[in-house]
Amino acid sequence: MSFPIYTESLPLRSGPQPNTDLDLARRLAQIGLKPDLQSAPLPLEEWVGREQLLAEITQDWLRSERFVTGLIGFGGEGKTSLARRWVTELRLNRLPYTSIDFKPDGIFWWDFYERNSVDEFFEAALNYLSAEQIDLSALLSANARANFLAGMLRGKRYLFILDGFEVMQHEQGDEYAQLKSADLYDFLTYFAAGGHESFCLITSRSPLLDLIEYTSYTNRNVDRLSDADGRSLLQKIGVQGTDTQLDRLVSTWDGHALTLSLLGFYLVDRHHGDITQITNLPTPIANEDPYQRVQRVLRRYDESLTEAEQIFLKIFSAFRLPIQQSAFKQVFRDKAKLNAFNAPLTQLSPPEFKALIQQLIKYRLLRFNPHTHYYKLHPLVRNHYFYQLREHHAAQLKPLYRSIKDYYLGQSGSIVSAPTLDSLMPLLEVVHYICEIEDYDTAWQFYWERISQRNRYVLIAILCAYETTIATLQEFFPNGDTSQDSLVTSATAKYLILEEIGICWAGLGYLNTARLFYERAKVVAVGARNWEKASLIYQRLSELHIFRGELSDGKTAAQESFTYAQRARNSWTQMEALVHQAIAADLQGDHDTASDLFLQAEARQQKMQNDTRHLFSWRGIAYANFLNRAERLGHAEAIAEENLQICQEKGWLNLVGKANRTLGDINLNCGRQFNAGQYYDTAVKIARSTPRIDALIEALMSRGQWAARHSNLKTARNDLSEALRWATVNGYRLFEADVRVGLAWLHDAEGNFSAARVEATQAQQMSREMGYCWGAIAAAEILEKIL
Repeated sequence: MSFPIYTESLPLRSGPQPNTDLDLARRLAQIGLKPDLQSAPLPLEEWVGREQLLAEITQDWLRSERFVTGLIGFGGEGKTSLARRWVTELRLNRLPYTSIDFKPDGIFWWDFYERNSVDEFFEAALNYLSAEQIDLSALLSANARANFLAGMLRGKRYLFILDGFEVMQHEQGDEYAQLKSADLYDFLTYFAAGGHESFCLITSRSPLLDLIEYTSYTNRNVDRLSDADGRSLLQKIGVQGTDTQLDRLVSTWDGHALTLSLLGFYLVDRHHGDITQITNLPTPIANEDPYQRVQRVLRRYDESLTEAEQIFLKIFSAFRLPIQQSAFKQVFRDKAKLNAFNAPLTQLSPPEFKALIQQLIKYRLLRFNPHTHYYKLHPLVRNHYFYQLREHHAAQLKPLYRSIKDYYLGQSGSIVSAPTLDSLMPLLEVVHYICEIEDYDTAWQFYWERISQRNRYVLIAILCAYETTIATLQEFFPNGDTSQDSLVTSATAKYLILEEIGICWAGLGYLNTARLFYERAKVVAVGARNWEKASLIYQRLSELHIFRGELSDGKTAAQESFTYAQRARNSWTQMEALVHQAIAADLQGDHDTASDLFLQAEARQQKMQNDTRHLFSWRGIAYANFLNRAERLGHAEAIAEENLQICQEKGWLNLVGKANRTLGDINLNCGRQFNAGQYYDTAVKIARSTPRIDALIEALMSRGQWAARHSNLKTARNDLSEALRWATVNGYRLFEADVRVGLAWLHDAEGNFSAARVEATQAQQMSREMGYCWGAIAAAEILEKIL
């Protein structure tokens, strides 16, 4: 496909490229997809003007070097309507340059106001582009899905519309307008990087600061309607008056699209469109915030709405998601639960209630999509009525939340063994509304039983929906402030909430934040004298300390874990604590102690499970790593191969990847270079699909070091550079030392001995500071070679 060329100065830089199986991504990407516009509003019947903006978006779409365009403006300026109009014109071939076949292979519209879950966005987008052919279980992490989705853009021409994007950006502070989600950031930067023919149109109230520096991004400001466009809008709605009168009204309200629409429909309905009646409305104050002006108009609407219409809008504002007609009977007209509050609605006959809905749609206060059969409110309208609901009907909030909770509970269905995020959304809404009722213990029990499915940890272990989990668990804290104590009463529940949040932050790579939650969970467990939980959280802390290069703290935490496991009289936890102690001892160079601890742990496991010969799972892989470093290669290989088979049979994908990485190291030490490379390739491929950043760093680091020492310099440079970025950004200091040793070997192979010396010296210094024996030995080896 060819595109017209436009000449203009190209700034700054191109973006990064996705790390994924690009061939597979291309194969799964489908063509001729039916547009997914379920989240999109209907095209406006009263559309006017904006020709210049429509032309500019079209030029962006046609440019071969333009991949992302942001439509930026205040709420209510018409960004979403503009995007919808442009998509409609695109589909109907009514845009300029129609001689060029530029129709997309698929159109995916996502409204973040409706569904602000990054995890759900990636799930839905991957399913759409693959026509439901993708196996999401092979892409467990949001990061892996972001990379794969970016890979699917190649070779096809897709159009993404990301609407209401400001909810995914920080609202204030030093991070204002920056993306909250690192994975969403990665996806957009991959989108901006090019190497494909797809295009992304984003609407937001906040500037897209994260993309400003990329050559392929442009910002289009969506501001007030011109006097001429505003006049045409009022005329299309049916407002009667002279051009001068209409222009004055547009100017008075600063051409704000939503405000003019509300005023116009108000005049048509109440005064047959007579513009002279506008004097009945208060005029805006000079320099007034646009949102305050919308509130001013809506307050005037309130004076004209019937009591039933106002109650309807207030009840509707309590829903976070668009709703179907079934909610009207179960919530809005439920005589048993809301009583006096919704009496004006329950007293209406079905035809009268239907007429009320149609009237609100006519006012443009309520929106209905006939394709999806969902109703929703404009965000500014919802905010207005939700504020009124909380301020003036506080006593009715809990009964209303109970009714909404029951509505979603009825939609949730039975527990399924392989849920998707989409299937869990009603359950997550149930948790939200039970928390709104302030029945936190019931909410936790529901979450633990129905969503987490107890120790299956569905959201984090199966779906790896870390951000969704954090957002859900924030409901259990005052005003969502996780720095405070959770509002559940059970110590076990308090512990589990803190532990899950810690696991999620660790999974997202925020080790410092994860440590804070683990420390708090430790205090809860010890305070409740729950020695088993105390032992388990000390194990998590030990692993975290070791990742951070705090080996002494890691050793101490492992010892504490064993002490508490003894108090709990839990043999399995004691065995795991011994392995954590062995890992710390090995890294610190106390090899005899490490060997003894591994043997003790293995003996305990054999006693508990007499059908196993060796340590298995992560414990067996850790033992194989130790034996490999101790040059007991035959024993190491036997344990690693046995663990690979066990992990494959159990479906433990992350550990399958780690076992492959270990077997790569063993084969390398055995002189089987080709086999080592194959194992490393598999380890990297698996690590990219799992949520464990530590596994990815290890796999990249091992393959990079192997490649650097065997003249595959391009692979070495790519792997080690990526591993270093992950390690430094996320605080994996132990791995950083190993990566820098690999970089020293790379520079040595390139003949850049001064750079090699710098990296090796830094690795040596870091290793000495941490007490990391193997890092110091590896750094000394390369330094001896180049000095």
